[in-house]
Amino acid sequence: MSIYVAEINGRGIAALNADQNSDAEEFVKNPAIEAELMVLENDGAPLWDGEAPICVRAAFPDEQSEWRESRDQAMREKKFNSDNPETWLCFLVPVIDPTDPVEIIAQSLCRKGS
Repeated sequence: MSIYVAEINGRGIAALNADQNSDAEEFVKNPAIEAELMVLENDGAPLWDGEAPICVRAAFPDEQSEWRESRDQAMREKKFNSDNPETWLCFLVPVIDPTDPVEIIAQSLCRKGS
């Protein structure tokens, strides 16, 4: 298993595990994942515009560390089972889901407190 990064416009957006690059590309090009990338936002804009190419490359060492920390935390919280070979996706940029009422309220409170 290797760690790969999905890049949009030259920016590493998410790290994921896969057996090979083609598996990572297939995962990222899944319509459900593509839809999520168009909904989730960073700095008030969607992660993906639906048109820019999504490139997959091998993760840099710091991105691998971030992915491992995320996966390890998920294992501690029992959100990920290491015996199950499922793909773990870790966003490398802060994201919010603007369709999630809890996140909308949290963002509103953060702005009011600023």
